[in-house]
Amino acid sequence: MKKTNIGVAAARCRLRGSQKELKGQGPMVYLMRRDVRVDDNWSLLRCQEEARPVRVVHVVEESHPTYRLAWFYAKGLEDVQNGLKKLKIPFDTVPDIKSLNDYFVEIDPSGIVADMHTLREFDLKPVIDMCNKQKLPLWEVDSYNVIPVWETSDKQEYAARTIRSKINKKLDQYLTDIPPTSSNTQDLKGYGKEFNAIEMLEERWKQSNEIHLRFTPGTNAGREALEEFLSSLAIYDKLRNDPSKDATSNLSPWFRHGHLSKQRAAYAARKSKGSSDGFIEELVVRGELSENFAFYNKDYDNLNGGPAFGKKTLEDHRNDKRPHTYSYEKFENGATHDQLWNAAQKQLVKEGKMHGFMRMYWAKKVLEWTQSPEQAIEFAVRLNDTYGLDGRDPRGYNGILWSITGLHDQGWRERPIFGKVRYMNYDGCKRKFDIQSYIKQYLK
Repeated sequence: MKKTNIGVAAARCRLRGSQKELKGQGPMVYLMRRDVRVDDNWSLLRCQEEARPVRVVHVVEESHPTYRLAWFYAKGLEDVQNGLKKLKIPFDTVPDIKSLNDYFVEIDPSGIVADMHTLREFDLKPVIDMCNKQKLPLWEVDSYNVIPVWETSDKQEYAARTIRSKINKKLDQYLTDIPPTSSNTQDLKGYGKEFNAIEMLEERWKQSNEIHLRFTPGTNAGREALEEFLSSLAIYDKLRNDPSKDATSNLSPWFRHGHLSKQRAAYAARKSKGSSDGFIEELVVRGELSENFAFYNKDYDNLNGGPAFGKKTLEDHRNDKRPHTYSYEKFENGATHDQLWNAAQKQLVKEGKMHGFMRMYWAKKVLEWTQSPEQAIEFAVRLNDTYGLDGRDPRGYNGILWSITGLHDQGWRERPIFGKVRYMNYDGCKRKFDIQSYIKQYLK
């Protein structure tokens, strides 16, 4: 069959495993893991380049710490299933990674494409082993980042200033429009029953009630939020670091769940009337610095992932007296002595997202009010991953280690507990924004 030239950059794809040629005449299979969307998806487009029918398979995740996260996830899968159905592309689900082996045997594909994921639990090795045994070629495609993570840099970058020039050199090459996804030209029979969000939620959570959130799952909702944000892009640079205002993009839940393409958001921002420099810096430079960190450092969620100076200075101050110490439950309930911190925690629990500026203050105070740096990281990660719709993501882990260990930062004046890690306090926040206005929004 003659390939279709869709325009997927070769550098966005990397061949994994030992097989290089397509096997037989079967369909291409896209193993959808991170990029849960039909449009603006380079992995799906890479499958369609082979000019064969395509089907999508997803390994259903069970490890959701709260019903709210499970609901957002399940509704996202239902949304993508409905979108694929319109294009005659089957959406198959399997209960675990091991089940993929039997799925591949039954479907008899000619090749596999998997989207890139930086987190440890999504290591492709089990899939590579399956494909090698079945003599199937496997391509990994970075559909998440604007610039493929392995193209931006071949090592862990030290800071934003070291990765910025590398990104800027390649940004125009990669920040392009994305072609539309095509329909299958022939019908493919189904595999098992259709995915049903209500059934999944009832089976695993014994409930299936709708949740009314500020953030609605699915690509359409993400695109609507993007359009709304771009209409007020002019105030972004001025007000984005003021937690009492609502001037950030608030797109992270859709990025995190793969419902919205970062490349689409950045491309649309560049085409809009307002200045997009600040948004591009935050989304691409800072965001892809986080991806770089998690890709090259698998200790991204613990103290070992911190920089040498941070680990040493925290060790030097390990035994410093803490002004307060709180249990995990006290933190979780927003029951500290600090109303500003409590408001940030309440925002996270209530909305599923915390303002970026407050996240720094929030994490640094967890360091100050726990018994050790290890406990601080453990508590911060657990809280963020439990309640954040944008949790369990490199951006969150990067932010926590920046706040607690000085990752991607420099040494500052030494002080108790923090050592040379950058310090933040209540009075400093008071000088930057109207803290009472912020507190009143979440502590009523």
